Amino acid sequence: MHPKRWIVTTLALASVTACYVSSTGSSSQGSSSGCGTAPASCPSSNPSYATDVAPVLYQYCVSCHGPGGSVAGKPLDSYQAVKGLSGNVQKLTANCSMPPSSAAQPTSADRDTILGWIACGAQDN
Repeated sequence: MHPKRWIVTTLALASVTACYVSSTGSSSQGSSSGCGTAPASCPSSNPSYATDVAPVLYQYCVSCHGPGGSVAGKPLDSYQAVKGLSGNVQKLTANCSMPPSSAAQPTSADRDTILGWIACGAQDN
């Protein structure tokens, strides 16, 4: 096989594998940290953005999703920014797509806090 075709084939296979692992949760990252569960309704203890959600985002997300980060165009460093991206945050938090598997991972409880906050209307509280 031509070297360029081999590289393209290898990259394509790696991409398909990464998508499969991400969609099935069949990775060591998923099993060690656990994924969040989007609640059907607002939890009885409404998570606070300032005291519960923001600290998790700053610990695991803002280094990339903040000023100067590699994904600064999708910031997660302010309430307004997170509120505007709450649909994406919910999806990527629930299926453990973010943070990337090479980064430190939030616990299931951290993920559930973010998902509970969104289920409660993503209030600025």
